[in-house]
Amino acid sequence: MLVQVVLVLLVLLELVVLLMVVVLMLLLVLVLPLTTMFDDSNFTIAHSPTVGHRDLVREFTDACRKQGIKPGLYFTTTDSYNKDNPNKAQIQLQQMTELTTQYGSDIAYFWFDHHGAPLW
Repeated sequence: MLVQVVLVLLVLLELVVLLMVVVLMLLLVLVLPLTTMFDDSNFTIAHSPTVGHRDLVREFTDACRKQGIKPGLYFTTTDSYNKDNPNKAQIQLQQMTELTTQYGSDIAYFWFDHHGAPLW
């Protein structure tokens, strides 16, 4: 009897994991992410010669909404470009404040990627 209960629990656990994978895949299909901060380089969209003074995050979030898609934003706190800046945490806090206040309250998610970096 105990073996049967354990087997049923294992099957249920597998179903839960499968459901989580399906939900994650749907999120990735139905919610588009935009990389707002990437590590290990000093490249930013702000320094791109093709961008000029455009607000690409605004363009991205507006385009998503127009298509009925909730936008998501990727942000890494590794930030190798500012790694030696004593104000790195404050800079990142200002960046997150901008992202959370300037681009709408319907941002579906923020994907934080730390790569072993210390958290705020």
